Amino acid sequence: MGSISNTRLSDVCWYGSGDVWRRDLDDYFSRLGPIDPQVERGDGKKGLIPALGYLEKYKEFVDKSSRGQLTPVEGAYFVQNFDMAELYSYEQSRSLSVDLLKKWLAKYKFKNWKVTKTHRRRVTAVMRRDRAAEIGDKLSETKRWFSHGRGISMEVLRRELKLEIEDIDRHPEVRESLENYYELLTNYLATLGATGALHTWDMLVPIQ
Repeated sequence: MGSISNTRLSDVCWYGSGDVWRRDLDDYFSRLGPIDPQVERGDGKKGLIPALGYLEKYKEFVDKSSRGQLTPVEGAYFVQNFDMAELYSYEQSRSLSVDLLKKWLAKYKFKNWKVTKTHRRRVTAVMRRDRAAEIGDKLSETKRWFSHGRGISMEVLRRELKLEIEDIDRHPEVRESLENYYELLTNYLATLGATGALHTWDMLVPIQ
């Protein structure tokens, strides 16, 4: 199985709505984060709300209503604040985020996964897709991770998601290069007033 480097690089390569990689601000490494696309508020107020949190609360109210346990206050809130068109768009955002992660894992993370670790079975394309789907589904379980902004540590990823992760601290020269890269990029983005960037081998797109 391929490895995820425990570095800060991934944070500048992909973050924002539907976060996958989360950065720990106290050290130079990145953390995998729960899938929870952030969407614009539907009430006209500024800011973003977590789409999965909205969907979870809707499901909770529906379940309570079916059991006759919805309070009058909750019922009034439900009628006034839940919009079916918004719910559908949030479901689409969730599906898109999970689908993107599944494709990324199968194509890049698992591209060198040729043989299973325990039974030494040959790994097929279907097995890569199934494993990616399993991880994507687990990362979208809001009740497991509780918070969109909570990074998942390397130890938890290894234990609960069974991910093979390469610790960048074992490669000082690579870590130093990444630190230099990150500092240079951060300073450059600060001059642009950008909050992040999408950086590939052939382009750099600042995120305002």
